[in-house]
Amino acid sequence: MKFIKTLFTQTRIILITLLTVILLFTLTGEKVARFEQSGWDGREYREMAQTFSEKINGDSYNTYKIQRILPFALINTIFNIFGWDKSNTQIMTAMIVLCILAVIVSLIYFFKTSNTLQLDTTLEIIAFSAIFYNYPILKHLGYYPFQTDIFAFMLGIMIFYFFIKRKKWLIVLTGIIGAFIWPTLLITSLALAFFSPKASPLICQKLLNRKNDILLILCKTGAMLIIPALCLYLYLRHGDLKALYAFNVATYDHIYILILSLIALSIYIYRTIKIFHFDIIYTIRDFFRQTGFSNFILLIAIYSSVYIIIHLLAKGESNFDLQALIVQTSLRAIAKPIVFLEAHFIYFGPIALLIIFLWKFYISYIAKYGYGFIFIIFSLIILSLNSESRYMITLLPFVSFPICLILEKYNLKKSAGWLFAFASIIISRFWLTINVPSIEQEFIAENFLEFPAQRYFMNSGSWQNWTTYFIFMTITIIYAFLIWYGYRHRWYTRPQKK
Repeated sequence: MKFIKTLFTQTRIILITLLTVILLFTLTGEKVARFEQSGWDGREYREMAQTFSEKINGDSYNTYKIQRILPFALINTIFNIFGWDKSNTQIMTAMIVLCILAVIVSLIYFFKTSNTLQLDTTLEIIAFSAIFYNYPILKHLGYYPFQTDIFAFMLGIMIFYFFIKRKKWLIVLTGIIGAFIWPTLLITSLALAFFSPKASPLICQKLLNRKNDILLILCKTGAMLIIPALCLYLYLRHGDLKALYAFNVATYDHIYILILSLIALSIYIYRTIKIFHFDIIYTIRDFFRQTGFSNFILLIAIYSSVYIIIHLLAKGESNFDLQALIVQTSLRAIAKPIVFLEAHFIYFGPIALLIIFLWKFYISYIAKYGYGFIFIIFSLIILSLNSESRYMITLLPFVSFPICLILEKYNLKKSAGWLFAFASIIISRFWLTINVPSIEQEFIAENFLEFPAQRYFMNSGSWQNWTTYFIFMTITIIYAFLIWYGYRHRWYTRPQKK
């Protein structure tokens, strides 16, 4: 009852109303112009929703599909119970309803989290905008509903809430459910549940003067050199595997572009890990001491049990496994110079720039959340190299909420929150019409790197052509400059009280 009373404040009503209006516009609007509005992967997901009960006991699905099967199995079960017709139109309607329910649950847990963290109005506007006013929610959800992204997004918010409330077994349960929606949810939830939530020495004031620690320097240097070297090796070996791993990675016309991409990647890695100052040996010992043997046993037992269930249900392995993901990420990291940074900005909005500007404070802040959260951050760093930003959608709350808590010290004006919301909505491109004449023919011909097909594929960095890349990179730089310049001239902050 108390939560219901706090929900309906003026600001929250405005935020929810904006979200509702835009979602109604996109969910009832155009759909992906391929395979009768179901899309490429969506065609298979729609088939799951129609035939799950028959196929799971027969041919079944490979491991990739089993790890995304839950929403479609749920739709199939409900239709079977009520004896409804499983036509394409009916299944699409059911999918949209399920997506709406996922958004509603996400909203509930967002505001529960905001109440727990005691975010003020301005910070709540920024957090809400970062999490809901972006391309995957405002545009992609309506245009391509036959995906599991929205359900993974919902579970990510729930897991973050359970984490700050120290609900260990609810984290585990949500992760187990997530294992049949989004593969990475299980391992991240188990890490949060069983790795110690006590503060870690990852950023420790007592150790900040140990910048000359040889082992730490070697690890940082190794990461800076080995990761680009691995990307180069995999490019030379697999650069022609465009369709499966990184569609727009082709032989470079000029070797200088490849060199520039590798240099830019090295600089990004250096700037990302530069902030880490800690005693490696001490941290490893502290990690095992805090986590405890019993937690390791439980983690392994739960993960193994779910792994066995998945493989018992599945018939055959998927060709997209961990090795394929590594190759894909490596190729995409050097497809174009730091294309992944631009891709994250156009996908998630200004929050992608804020975390770059506040990275030092962010790492220092989250160290107090313990080793489980540290695991999330290292996962974020690795996944950030992949320009298909949707892989990080479950981690959005783990970025947005801490960033807002850090912003608390900047004494932001309320207008700064609304400006952030406005910028996020514009960048979401919900207003952009994708289905122009002849686009379906271009989809069929697989001319994905040419317009008009680029109207859809440009929204993922891994599928951008060079024209789109330069346009979006220019927009990213302009936004970054405005944030930096506005901060320097105190556009966004209230005058300090005397």
